[in-house]
Amino acid sequence: MRDKLLLFAVFFAACAGVLVTLGIAGGFPESATAEPPPPAPTPEAELRARGEAHAAASNLQDAFAATVEKSMPAVVLITAQKRVGVVSPVDYYRSRIEYRDVPTGQGSGFFIREDGYILTNFHVVRDQDSFYVTTNDGAEFQAKVVGVDPPSDLALLKIAGSGRKFETLKFAEIDRVKIGHWAIAIGAPFSLSRSVTVGVVSGMKRRGVGVNLHESYIQTDASINPGNSGGPLLNLAGEVIGVNDFIFSPSGGSVGISFAISADLAQHVAEEMI
Repeated sequence: MRDKLLLFAVFFAACAGVLVTLGIAGGFPESATAEPPPPAPTPEAELRARGEAHAAASNLQDAFAATVEKSMPAVVLITAQKRVGVVSPVDYYRSRIEYRDVPTGQGSGFFIREDGYILTNFHVVRDQDSFYVTTNDGAEFQAKVVGVDPPSDLALLKIAGSGRKFETLKFAEIDRVKIGHWAIAIGAPFSLSRSVTVGVVSGMKRRGVGVNLHESYIQTDASINPGNSGGPLLNLAGEVIGVNDFIFSPSGGSVGISFAISADLAQHVAEEMI
């Protein structure tokens, strides 16, 4: 029995030796060998990659600048005024009340028709008596409210008799707007007219927020602050994807949760008011 076991051991050892010999002579299968590490990039390849990245960033920067330059002339600063009575003395015994328009707040808006129709938020014009509009070139015009839609927080102003054709913005096809797309806000936060902020679309068709009766919002992290209300939220093509409306904030300043009335709702309401 011991002789048989010894014989088997010798046989298996011989087989193993043959296999090892064949592996050394013919090479082990490719799957058993470790793949060589990729070659290190050459200095020329690194420079080329950096150049391509810089060119891409430069092109994107130019695209933003071109969109802003094209869109800015259609965005306006709206100054709301309230008529108040001021007691003015006539002489030692008499006085009279003079009524004056006193600025009470500011917001933003944008032309949707070249004959002077401006879309903005209803809360910008609510309970105000008169308005004047400052365009991108510094010109000022009196404007009147020609339509309001409180359930959607939209309003329409009209400049009449100026004889001027104004630059306008077009509404985007909302079905083509996706979460993650660029979002550009133009307006007058804290009265700083012609201010631009950039973010992305963070959410689509937000409803049930509880701010307005008719709700369909685009959520964005583009910085929106008091004075931006009524201004446009644009895509990279310069089309309106929303009308900036309000923010969620524990402090009153932007924390990256801003809401704009969706372009499809804004366009429908604007056409109804016209």
